[in-house]
Amino acid sequence: MLPDLWRMTHRRVRPRPEVGPGAGASLVVSALLEGVRHHLRADDVFHRHPVFVNGERMLVRRFRDAAIRAEKMGLFAHIGWELCLDGALLRQVGVDRTLRKIRQAIDASGAELRVAAEEHASPLPAGFHQRLDGILEQVSSSDWVPGYANGPGVAGRLDGVRRRVGLPAMTVEDLERLGRIFDSTLADATPALGQLLDDWSLSVDL
Repeated sequence: MLPDLWRMTHRRVRPRPEVGPGAGASLVVSALLEGVRHHLRADDVFHRHPVFVNGERMLVRRFRDAAIRAEKMGLFAHIGWELCLDGALLRQVGVDRTLRKIRQAIDASGAELRVAAEEHASPLPAGFHQRLDGILEQVSSSDWVPGYANGPGVAGRLDGVRRRVGLPAMTVEDLERLGRIFDSTLADATPALGQLLDDWSLSVDL
């Protein structure tokens, strides 16, 4: 999760694939940095997989057919389909189990989370660690993660992404339409996720 959370914290902080643990790095920092590299390798394959490409196109059509008035919606089909696949996985694994695992991982990493970020972007923007701590607290204890498992929740997450890049908040009417779109898309994401996971071991050596 760290590469995505870093970008949410500050758009300038992006993971670099060449970064690995240096001499003397602790076991926790080494594990975090390897996790970031794994994330980047997985993303590269995931975004080229037919399940992802076809799902993104499907969502573009659904946004258009629903006549959502918010500007530039087509640009957000990519993240929208990602969120639906996340939601399908969350339904499969279970919300409570997922939140428990996230909390355990955050607690086990402690201050080493800061060291891992500094390896990728130094100096970090002012206030970065404090903002990241706030996001980690939200992710692990609020309705943030459970919201991925239902259409209105995914719509809210996508509206948040739009606002973070400077676009205006969506209207109530658009959010309602978007919630209905995501309810149906989450249902489609369940078999798509199964296909993706079945193909995964054949498509990439991670």
